[in-house]
Amino acid sequence: MRQVLSQQTVRLNLKQLFAGSSSNVYKSVLLGKSAAGAVLDVDFDAQPEDVKAQLIPLVRTPKMAPHPISAHPRVPKQLQQALATTVLKMGSSAEGKKLLQMVQLSDPVPADYVRDYKVLEKMDYDALSKGI
Repeated sequence: MRQVLSQQTVRLNLKQLFAGSSSNVYKSVLLGKSAAGAVLDVDFDAQPEDVKAQLIPLVRTPKMAPHPISAHPRVPKQLQQALATTVLKMGSSAEGKKLLQMVQLSDPVPADYVRDYKVLEKMDYDALSKGI
């Protein structure tokens, strides 16, 4: 969100606070403790209708992969592939989906660099640390 806003022509004076969870972001905004907050679309969509009715999405960021599973280079490639295969297989069964839903990964797909991560090449990481 900070990256998208830093590219706008309107300059904002934002104070960044970490609320700890999407639920806390909603509470902070609804109770008037914050003027706005940033959450994932999937979290917003999961809110009850009465909560969503009180909130107005101001800006939407480009879509990107929400929960990648990564492995350290020291983890053998065979083990990395076995883990990926297992998670993908879990996503194809009702029991596996139920388990994966607990970690918000109910519909796993293989990663694709162009689709999932190329957008990160365009990010101005200096802007993220400077604020807006």
